[in-house]
Amino acid sequence: MPDRNDFTGPEPVETTDDTGTKFEATGRDNLNRLDSDGARGQITAALAPYLMSYPDVSVVYDDRPISPAQEIENDTREGLAWQHEGKAHEAELRIIAWKSGKERTLHLCDDKGVPVDDLPAKPAA
Repeated sequence: MPDRNDFTGPEPVETTDDTGTKFEATGRDNLNRLDSDGARGQITAALAPYLMSYPDVSVVYDDRPISPAQEIENDTREGLAWQHEGKAHEAELRIIAWKSGKERTLHLCDDKGVPVDDLPAKPAA
């Protein structure tokens, strides 16, 4: 079974169409959710760290750009430091609260802000 981070695509072809990337996706989470009313918010939340780290990158969904900065209610960063097996490690925890959205998800990103996994986040008791 392929890993969710394994991707294959067609070979490049000459075209006169506008530039950009179009993709067809299949995978773990019933992808017809992309047609749902909440899809835009989910896409914005998932791509926000990356898009905010790379302002020259744009993503257009349903003919409108994804603009995470406009959807943020609160953006907090906390530095983390710990020791493991005698070696010091550091990371940054970024907590983004959205103006809208009903789901809580923890997006795990690499050091460049690219989401590599996500976990459901439960509200604090």
